[in-house]
Amino acid sequence: MVAGAAATSAIAACSGQSSSEPRPAASESTQNAEVSVAATTTPNQQETSASTGVGGQSTTSAEATRATEVAAPEPTRIQTQAAAPVSTAEPTRRTATETTAVPAQVKLVPLSEGEKTLASRWNSIGWKTEFSKKTIDLNEVRSGGPPRDGIPPIRDPRFVSIEEGNDVFDDLEPVVAFEVNGEARAYPLQILTWHEIVNDEVGGEPVLVTFCPLCNTALSFSREVDGQILNFGTSGNLRASNLIMWNRETESWWQQVTGESIAGEMAGTRLTFLPSAIVSWGGGL
Repeated sequence: MVAGAAATSAIAACSGQSSSEPRPAASESTQNAEVSVAATTTPNQQETSASTGVGGQSTTSAEATRATEVAAPEPTRIQTQAAAPVSTAEPTRRTATETTAVPAQVKLVPLSEGEKTLASRWNSIGWKTEFSKKTIDLNEVRSGGPPRDGIPPIRDPRFVSIEEGNDVFDDLEPVVAFEVNGEARAYPLQILTWHEIVNDEVGGEPVLVTFCPLCNTALSFSREVDGQILNFGTSGNLRASNLIMWNRETESWWQQVTGESIAGEMAGTRLTFLPSAIVSWGGGL
């Protein structure tokens, strides 16, 4: 089985990285199958709803309700039902082009003396980030261990067939399912765990698919901000154990879980969220 019963085309192999990159300790076939699935049709997405029953109604109240229903003349009930409008409009599909990144009402936080020391240290190791523009306390930032892009983002995913994916994944393989403008893809968590960020183009839209292994947060965004297409990488830093991304054009820092730029020239800008979900390869959407 594959992710999405309607899937008819294929899988994107997450490649374009150097041979020195870390790989999962798995079988040779698994190591060589860095893939994410693409489908030409839109998967069926199901929404879950819940209702709560209210008990404790007295017998008298229940009988009164039934008596009211019986007392209402049949023609009156029919007219009331007929008056309810029936919508025949087609559902509106939300695409990435319908929204743009929204600069928040930026509330910049002045640098404290301690933060100036931090900013100076980061600048000394090559960051060109304008740390004087920020929305957080920089003391909340912690090193995650690897240096900038030490966890290499994927910039050029290539595509293989669904059948090849079936040779690698079992039905319970978790993937990030994502769709824009009728084009659907799935990005395996076993690949995202080692790369965390995929700069991709889906349905003609520049998109960003991200995964923070520490938080188990799989989030997708549009990479277009005010007409500019951004390219993202991993900063090597964390805030509240959550991935801090950076974009190459301005070297601004971005919080993965909120999609907000927290430091740099673009501080306060929020990326546009795009719907995605973690599902099983066999279960689909």
